[in-house]
Amino acid sequence: MFQPNLLREEAPVFLVEGTFDALSAEELGFQATALNGSGNREKAAAILRQQGKTSHVLLLPDNDQAGEAWASALKEEFPDIFRCPPLPAGKDLNELLVLDRERAAAFLQECRTAWEKSLPPPYETFSAAGQLTAFRQYVQDQAARPALETGFPQLDSALDGGLYDGLYVLGAISSLGKTAFCMQLADQLAKQGRDVLIFTLEMTAYELMARSISRETFQLDDSKGRRYAKTVRGVLDGKRRRNDTERELAHLELAEAQYAGYAGHLWFREGDHETGLDFISREVARHIAETKNRPVVLIDYLQIIAPVDVHFTDKQNLDRIVCALKKLSRTHSLTILAISSFNRENYNVEATMAAFKESGGIDYSADVLLGLQARGAGSRSFNIEEEKRKDPRELELKILKNRSAALGKPIPFRYYPAFSCFEEG
Repeated sequence: MFQPNLLREEAPVFLVEGTFDALSAEELGFQATALNGSGNREKAAAILRQQGKTSHVLLLPDNDQAGEAWASALKEEFPDIFRCPPLPAGKDLNELLVLDRERAAAFLQECRTAWEKSLPPPYETFSAAGQLTAFRQYVQDQAARPALETGFPQLDSALDGGLYDGLYVLGAISSLGKTAFCMQLADQLAKQGRDVLIFTLEMTAYELMARSISRETFQLDDSKGRRYAKTVRGVLDGKRRRNDTERELAHLELAEAQYAGYAGHLWFREGDHETGLDFISREVARHIAETKNRPVVLIDYLQIIAPVDVHFTDKQNLDRIVCALKKLSRTHSLTILAISSFNRENYNVEATMAAFKESGGIDYSADVLLGLQARGAGSRSFNIEEEKRKDPRELELKILKNRSAALGKPIPFRYYPAFSCFEEG
């Protein structure tokens, strides 16, 4: 081998195949050692085994099958070794130097820079003192990103200003209005110019769009009895419009125009029981890459996301899904709002953290846990079916957990189910 002693030092060193390749690297200002033939791979491996440290080695094989073979074998045995990208031209480094000296120097520097970025940070950076600079920068960054107002003033106040980065989970019993509530919140964020990426795993995008337009017809209608408001079916069924008056048609057209004004910030991804975490992660990354905006992510709903492993129990799968969503929110600095179902045992009782279905991971991993319930839930005379028949329904939103603020009192809402509309108070 050529200059094998360099493998025993801690300074970065390129490991190449031929002596002239090593000399080419040295001529350009970089340390290098050479196998002097791919057959000497085992000699290099023996030195690295004895050394016990390999993160300082940068593999740069020739552009041929032999080079690929010895480099892959070393990388497999020593995962900490850095593998350089393929040479941009020529069979080996010496040939690249002869062809274009400046290009060869730039390529080695790019490899060195990429290697430096791949190294783990020094251990002392994990101390609080080592992170103070990053902490101050984080505080400055947060000042430029105020809390997102939900459009519900009492809820914003209870959440200490609105929505922040993190995982929010809203739970409720079946058919109480949790999807309608979250979609109204999404629309109110979109009206402020905030992108919302919606993963709808149960309903179609058209159904959700129709709900929003129905709500617009309801909120725009100031006539007695709101006679011009359209239900979701009234919005979706084109045949019904044949019998509408000009006033009714104009009202619907105005509602659609209102919706069009913010619909550009609503992005739907339809899915089903086969839709998993990989799809969600890819689509979030794609949205950020293509729009340059970090969206609020809405997932409807948790229990439909495909299992992480078919051999796990429902609880194990849901625990891992919730943990992965929490990690996704941290990786991209996102607000993620996920809808969850409740246990059937909790249909007539007050919402608590114990009501979240099949998982201890939801209440542990979520930053904020919300429970939507009918007003009076848990009292002796309470009957959920009677409460569902009311119009409007009298509901409450309870903050069951909030890592960064007090829980406060339940927030009262009136819910008009025919028009998917929530009003505080």
